[in-house]
Amino acid sequence: MLILMCDTMDNNSSHNLSKTELLEENQRLKAELQAMRQASFAQKETESVFAHLIDQAIFPVVIVSIENDAILYANKNAYSYFGLKKETTTLKSADQFWVDSKCRQNFLQELRSKGQVDKFQAVLLTAQGKEKHVLLSSKTIEYQNKAAIYTVFSDITERVRVQTAYTQSENRYHSMYRMVNLMANTLPDLIWAKDLDDNYLFANSAIREKLLKCRPDETLIGKNDLFFAIRERNEGHRHTFGEICLNSDEIVKATRKKGRFLEDGLVRGQYLALDVHKAPMFDDNGELVGTVGAGRDVTADIKIQKALEESERRFRLLANNIRDVLWIADANLTPVYVTPSVEAFSGYTAEEFVRMPFISHMTPKYQRRFGGLFKRMLLAIDNREELSSSFFEFECKRKNGTIVWVEIATSAMWGPTGQLQGFTGMIRDSTKRVQEQLELKHAKKIAIAASQTKSEFLANMSHEIRTPMNGVLGLLQLLQGTELTPLQKKYVDTALGAGKSLLKIISDILDFSKIEAGKVECTKGVVSLRPLVASVMASFETMLDPRQVKLRCAIDPSIPDCIFACGPRLKQILFNLVGNAVKFTANGSIDLDISLVPRQDARQLLLKFSVKDTGIGITKNLQEQLFEPFSQEDGSFRRKYGGTGLGLSIVKNLVEMMGGKVHLESERGVGTVVSFTVLADVLEPELTAIDEEGVDATCPEIVSGEVAKVLVVEDEQINAMVISAMLKSLGLEVVHAADGVRAIEILKEKNFDCVLMDIQMPEMDGVETTREIRHSLENSNVAIPIVALTAHAMKGDREQFMAAGMNDYLSKPVEVEHLVEVLNRLKLNPLKN
Repeated sequence: MLILMCDTMDNNSSHNLSKTELLEENQRLKAELQAMRQASFAQKETESVFAHLIDQAIFPVVIVSIENDAILYANKNAYSYFGLKKETTTLKSADQFWVDSKCRQNFLQELRSKGQVDKFQAVLLTAQGKEKHVLLSSKTIEYQNKAAIYTVFSDITERVRVQTAYTQSENRYHSMYRMVNLMANTLPDLIWAKDLDDNYLFANSAIREKLLKCRPDETLIGKNDLFFAIRERNEGHRHTFGEICLNSDEIVKATRKKGRFLEDGLVRGQYLALDVHKAPMFDDNGELVGTVGAGRDVTADIKIQKALEESERRFRLLANNIRDVLWIADANLTPVYVTPSVEAFSGYTAEEFVRMPFISHMTPKYQRRFGGLFKRMLLAIDNREELSSSFFEFECKRKNGTIVWVEIATSAMWGPTGQLQGFTGMIRDSTKRVQEQLELKHAKKIAIAASQTKSEFLANMSHEIRTPMNGVLGLLQLLQGTELTPLQKKYVDTALGAGKSLLKIISDILDFSKIEAGKVECTKGVVSLRPLVASVMASFETMLDPRQVKLRCAIDPSIPDCIFACGPRLKQILFNLVGNAVKFTANGSIDLDISLVPRQDARQLLLKFSVKDTGIGITKNLQEQLFEPFSQEDGSFRRKYGGTGLGLSIVKNLVEMMGGKVHLESERGVGTVVSFTVLADVLEPELTAIDEEGVDATCPEIVSGEVAKVLVVEDEQINAMVISAMLKSLGLEVVHAADGVRAIEILKEKNFDCVLMDIQMPEMDGVETTREIRHSLENSNVAIPIVALTAHAMKGDREQFMAAGMNDYLSKPVEVEHLVEVLNRLKLNPLKN
């Protein structure tokens, strides 16, 4: 090419150069060309040697085109490093070996800015997908006339693995340290570590707060217990902790063994006791480097233990001096402990007593009883029933064979999981008390017998008094029905009033006697309330001067006409209260108010009765006493008002029997209000109310008609005359029988419409006679109405009479009004007359 150029130049510029000059120039060019050829050959030789050296290098080497990222060259180690075979693999793009594209961009950016990169850390991917950690050292070069990147790889995969493992281990260590430190600071126990000079290496929050009293930001490293003790004392605190204790640190270091110690003392004046566990601390070479310890606050336990010891001391002192026997037994009721006092009543020492079953100390009779009782106790326990304290009393055999009475109280002892552990209790010698009880029981029998005798005496006295009173009052009533002068009528009325007053006193005494003996019954029946109240009020109207005292009554309209209650008792209560008001009221008014007290139960009524008067009133200090038997405001010989003092006591007892209460309000000189409540059952509206003592509201008045025949059975001649006269005055035909035997004979021969039967008679009493009539007669008289005539005071005997077959009864002395009521009730209708 150069020669052609010379020829060309020669033809074109021959006018400028001579031939000689051209030849010289040609020779020069040939020489240069030869030199260039030699240089090129040398370069190729050098490149071949360099390529061989690179190919044999121990580090992977790669040359990559900057233009298209093609791999221009890779040595053997590069192929091997990436898991490829040079003979069979053609490398293409370098990008396929990078794991993180962002990391590669950072690498290229640094290379462009600096022209080279030294020890750039990256992660590359082998053909098998395995990640390799490498350090890249690269620079830009010209290779095969192209701009390229020359890179040498240094594998650091193992170093990275080791470093990562180290970092992870270090992190785990720090995490473990923080966890252990947190655990130590969370525990309530005191935890610490000390060096050989007893200076603290570690202390948790508990020891800092409870023992050392450190400030929150204060370090303990290099400080010992004495440092903190001196500081506490300098600040004025009493600090003696550990002063009288063994030097446990020195013991552990000297013995090189762990140990347990009780350390205590005052910390800021407060007692602190620690249950301490200490152990020696060794390094990896087995050298002693210090001690570790843990302490638990047992201050409360120590105090409890001391309290238990003191309690046990007191218990033993008590047990050794108490007269009663304290005992503990197992679940089979075998004694395991008794106090020494057991010897005083049993004759056995405590050691002898616990070797014998409980039941062996009882007499045979009580052994059988207690055996069954104990079985029931165990059955209750098996059924998980609550077993409360139990009390027994039995006869006990002493060691010398004598018998004593003992009382035993026992209760079950339960374990923490609810199982029966045994029994505990107390035994007391009750011989003296049992003897006293037996004597008291005997005395009570005597008292009851005396009370019964008294009641019978009062009943008999009542009968004996009422029998002549029946005659007196009956004759006076008959005398009232005759023509009398005004003076005679006054005398008769006065005598009749005095007789009724005497009868009231007798009734009060007998009523109280029966109440005291518990023989009074409240039998409920149908009561027509308004007629009952009207009859009570009417009884007192004639006793009052209407110009001086107004007698008024008001009944709540919402109260039904018909109620189910004890009519006779209600009437008796009202008679007492209204009678008292009449007795003590000279001017003003007496008001009876009956109202309904609201209540939830619609099946019952709570009736409130109030008797208000404007009488003399009662002083405050005497109001409560008035409900006691025989109590009167004025008990002197000069008293103005009479009476037995039993009225309000009887009222109180009867009201309480009827489910109510009595209340009294009074002011001296102003008046008195006595209120009481009673419970009554609600009746169906369609039922007809017939008061037990009142007249049937549906019965017509007595009119003339056919003569009814009445047999009067009465042994007292006067009473027979009186009752016969009353019956005759009503237009009835009367036949008299002096005893029960004669009455049965008459009834067998002749029919009657009614029998008035005296109860207390010789030969055959009224009850027996009635039974005989009901069971032996064969004519129509077997069902004849029979009315009891009794001088027994209260109608509590009515049930006995009814059970015998009687239909009704009249209390002596008989009043004409009551006689008419009974005749109407029994349908022995005077309409026939």
